[in-house]
Amino acid sequence: MKKLSLPRPLAFSLAAFSLVISDLPGQTTVLHFSTSDSDEAAVSSGLIPGVDGSPDGTVSGSITLSEDIPTDGVTTGTGNRSMSFTGTQLITIPGTRQLSHAAIIAEGGFTCETWFKWNGGSVLNAMIDYAGTEKFRIQTSTGILDFNFDAGSGPQEIATPVINQWHYVALVFEHDGQPVDADFKIYGTMTWYFDSNEPAGSAPATKDDFGDSLNRTIGVGGHPLGFGADFFTGLLFEPRVTLGALAPTELLYGGAPTELKITNFSYNPTPEAPGISLTWTSAPGINYQIEYSADLQSWSKALDAVGADGQETTTGTHEFLPDFAELVDGTKLFYRVIIAPDPG
Repeated sequence: MKKLSLPRPLAFSLAAFSLVISDLPGQTTVLHFSTSDSDEAAVSSGLIPGVDGSPDGTVSGSITLSEDIPTDGVTTGTGNRSMSFTGTQLITIPGTRQLSHAAIIAEGGFTCETWFKWNGGSVLNAMIDYAGTEKFRIQTSTGILDFNFDAGSGPQEIATPVINQWHYVALVFEHDGQPVDADFKIYGTMTWYFDSNEPAGSAPATKDDFGDSLNRTIGVGGHPLGFGADFFTGLLFEPRVTLGALAPTELLYGGAPTELKITNFSYNPTPEAPGISLTWTSAPGINYQIEYSADLQSWSKALDAVGADGQETTTGTHEFLPDFAELVDGTKLFYRVIIAPDPG
């Protein structure tokens, strides 16, 4: 979030007008491994390079890269190698509590996603595992892929993957905006995707703070502490964890637009036509909605816009007159850009 203070505009009766540009919903890459043939030396040394702001991963065991990669839903910009797991390897990132209550509330949710090719082995097959509590896993005894919440809303069954076939999976948890309750839980809605960027289902979800209290990191290919039954066997491609409840168009499957954020603004202080012009990253044909707030609690729509054809950004203007005259005498405004809700 950027806070910008502007000189006193001629049409404003207050001493200063403060404009805050808020890139909401929040998105922070926690973990993203996109491996290519050029990473062979680093991987051999026990390092998985992170991309898009992700820290590098540290390998326990010995991971090799494979030319076997998925094709469905894969677009340009991804790696050209998958990571091979044989039931003894684990990747972890530095730090702990990456998906804590506080982090999730601040960014509005979290998203986990990956392509995977399971070979039918191991026991629990944890693919992405936060603290040992919230995780994608495939239990060999059932062959079912689920996402487990430590709280009562998990595990959520997602699909029965075909052994030795590439699949894509994503789980998006959208926080309900309420603070942690007396039982140290947060609530929201989980939406899951399988082999598509169209939602496969959704349900209420509860996250307790047990994983946070363990003060652990995230594991890829197994439990972050390396528990033997949890190791994954097969191939993983483009595992990613994001703080923020990603929209379907922002998932890795089928291509994602440039990170959604406001990149520039200009303020027109003239009494005849006061207003704010905003520029944000966009994809052609995507419907966007600009919203404003005076307190970061209650949001109102300022304008709708469609991503400009052939452009990586779109600009729209929030004109205060005649429909938003009350904003002329305001002292502070917050703005955010979101993908417009489906009117249906």
